[in-house]
Amino acid sequence: MQSFTARGAPKVITYRHMSAKYYTHFIAQQDGAVDYSEYRGVVELLGQPSEAGDEREIARVLARSFDLEERDIQVLQWHQLH
Repeated sequence: MQSFTARGAPKVITYRHMSAKYYTHFIAQQDGAVDYSEYRGVVELLGQPSEAGDEREIARVLARSFDLEERDIQVLQWHQLH
C-alpha cells in the first residue's frame, strides 16, 4: 500500500506482524518417558494474535519450540496477556 506526500512522491508503508503474549503453564513429556518437565511463563507468538485460538494450538506451538510432538505437551493453563 502506498500513500502520497504533498509533492506526490510515493511513500512506502510497511506492515509488521503483531505479536501476542500468553501466560502458559504446561508439562512436556515425551511418549514413554518416566520424567517430565513443568514450565510456567510468558510465551510470545509472532504473527496474528488469533494464531493460538485454543489449547491445542498453544500445544502445537510449544511442541514445535521444544522439538516435541503435540501429544507430548499437556497445557494446564493459558491466557492471553493484554
